[in-house]
Amino acid sequence: MLKRNKNLFLIILILILLVQSIFLTSCNNKVVDISVECVQNVRPKDFSIDNMNIIFSYKDGKTENLKVTRDMLSDEDFEKLSKPGRHTISINYENKKSIQTEINLLKASENDTFFDTFVQSIQKAAPKDNINGEIEASIYYEISGQPRKEYSLKLKFTLDIDTKQGAENYLELMIEENSEILFGVFYKDNPTGPRPYLYVKVDGPFTNLLSETQNKFLSVSADSYFGTAAVPENEDLITFESFLNYILGIVGYDAYTPLIGIGIDLLFSNAAISEDSSVTTIDLELKKITDMLPALLNVPGAEGIAADFISSLGGDFGLSEVIDNLFSPEKLRLNSHFDEEGALKSFDVTDKNGNQTIDNYIQLNIEGIANAGINIGKISVNVSDTSYSLPLDRGLENWEEGEVSFERWVLQQYKETLGYGIRRDPREGIEAHFDINYTGEESEYNKLDVYRPTSEQGEVLPVIINVHGGGWVHGDKESVASYCQSLALQGFAVVNINYHLMPSAYLPRPIQDIFDVFNFVMDEENANKYGFDINNVFLTGDSAGGHYAMLSASVLLDQELSEVYGVESDIQFRAIGVNSTGFTFKEVLKIPLPFAHYYVNQFFSDDLPYTAYRDDPRYIQMANSLNLENNRIDSFPPMFVSTAHGDLFKVHSERLIDELEKHDIEYVYDYREQNDPKNPERFFLGHDYNVNAPDWPISVEVNKALCDFFISHIQETG
Repeated sequence: MLKRNKNLFLIILILILLVQSIFLTSCNNKVVDISVECVQNVRPKDFSIDNMNIIFSYKDGKTENLKVTRDMLSDEDFEKLSKPGRHTISINYENKKSIQTEINLLKASENDTFFDTFVQSIQKAAPKDNINGEIEASIYYEISGQPRKEYSLKLKFTLDIDTKQGAENYLELMIEENSEILFGVFYKDNPTGPRPYLYVKVDGPFTNLLSETQNKFLSVSADSYFGTAAVPENEDLITFESFLNYILGIVGYDAYTPLIGIGIDLLFSNAAISEDSSVTTIDLELKKITDMLPALLNVPGAEGIAADFISSLGGDFGLSEVIDNLFSPEKLRLNSHFDEEGALKSFDVTDKNGNQTIDNYIQLNIEGIANAGINIGKISVNVSDTSYSLPLDRGLENWEEGEVSFERWVLQQYKETLGYGIRRDPREGIEAHFDINYTGEESEYNKLDVYRPTSEQGEVLPVIINVHGGGWVHGDKESVASYCQSLALQGFAVVNINYHLMPSAYLPRPIQDIFDVFNFVMDEENANKYGFDINNVFLTGDSAGGHYAMLSASVLLDQELSEVYGVESDIQFRAIGVNSTGFTFKEVLKIPLPFAHYYVNQFFSDDLPYTAYRDDPRYIQMANSLNLENNRIDSFPPMFVSTAHGDLFKVHSERLIDELEKHDIEYVYDYREQNDPKNPERFFLGHDYNVNAPDWPISVEVNKALCDFFISHIQETG
């Protein structure tokens, strides 16, 4: 009896444990949430219930999907999904259960609407919060017999011009190979402490462009430039086209706005907007470009360039094989979300199914020979009160401190990349005097050459002093020697000079060098030795050299500026000629980028406060004088100004002409179009074309016009 009771007890215990196990399992598998997943914010024709799922979330963390079918929707709800709008529908599923969900469908829109709305939404958002952006992408290639190569790009940034205290501007840019940084830039604002650091790494293939380095460089706080901004009124918001015109107008390319518009219309399509204007989308269709690639086969030289590039990667195939095997099957969809005031909340790029990660967006597959592609990991922007922090896990704090500021390092890279001019034998008919020291200092910066026509040996000749260009940091007399000698052959003694460049020296030294040249020419002994007619002296310059030439003339004409720069001379110019000249920084300074202000900052020493040009009394006058319209333009001698349709600085020449007209100064404006009859070869007439290629027929024409202008202003003296 006892044994039977024991067995009964064990059976009851097992049943209790079994029931408890079932009960606990049931509790753990209890549904805690039900939601609907689908691709939203598309036009009705792009919406499909085939992509809708009911998601059951359980207490144990597991999920289960139930595919939505047509029979789960009423006819009324199904009809809603064929029209734009924000719709609430019911989905009926097992055992007469249902769930409601909201689906937002967009109506067709214009491309212009998408871009205008996006640009204006940023103008509304930026003053209220930080704009944070993130891009992740990679490119890979496999060529038969070689290991796979993959490079990744990562970009993060924070733009902070909101009205809150404390700057949070941030930049992180990395190009990596197998997690090793090949090119990296890292920056974080430090508004309350000393000047922040900008971390730079250059390695691998990028050392062909920049010196290999891994340093942290003192930089300038981006907050000094961005500052804060107020939320604009609606009537103050600019459109996308206005923004494009403004940016292109600064560099003189505003005429290309219609061409950019054609490109946008070609690449972008299917713009859509929600009825409440809270969402806009547009599709980017790169396939339209890949479909046009066969036309490249008809471009002279294209196959050779492609073959050279492919060969450098170790490949043995041609452009035609690339074109035949290049695919871009996916559309990219650009999605923007806005708040009730129309300010941007978020922006991302996805495929048509809403996926941010897109493998093989572009793919090349030549079977058995090559496989390559571009993968997109993420492209997104969000507006919030957060910001990014420096990735200290990359060892940034252990990087060595550079000897110069970041901006000076950039100048050094620029100079090293471009190299220096090479002295060549003088042109036929030229008598040349090389490397004359015009200050007594042993410096390459204080050397000049004198060119005279041999046909005028022993004659006193009118003088042209030439100031070379090079962005204020590059160039030398050798780089413009051929141009200067071509001027000398037209009956002049040409003085071709070097001067101190940044960052080797700062203002006022370069202008002091140029004044030393003025005084060298005016010296009686030098005038007699080289046959200078000091009563007929002319001044020329190209690009930055044109800017310095006019700045020097400004200083010469203004006693107060002469004292600021510490210079004096009794030279007088009969006329001045400038080619592809710089003129003003005023428009550049309106661009909200550190680069723009840096172009003024570079003129001053690192030892000074980095905003010396704005708040140091010693430099305010010099900084103001860099904008030449602030100077004595009204006292300028006659001017010859040359530029062309492809000149990056064309807009500077146009503004110079405006100032000359305003002050009723005599001038000749020599502007050349590509189809000029004197350019039968259709050479590209870009920046400094007549200086860099003085023997082109069109250049000969322009340079002769310059000399004829000077000759017309020679004055006979007793």
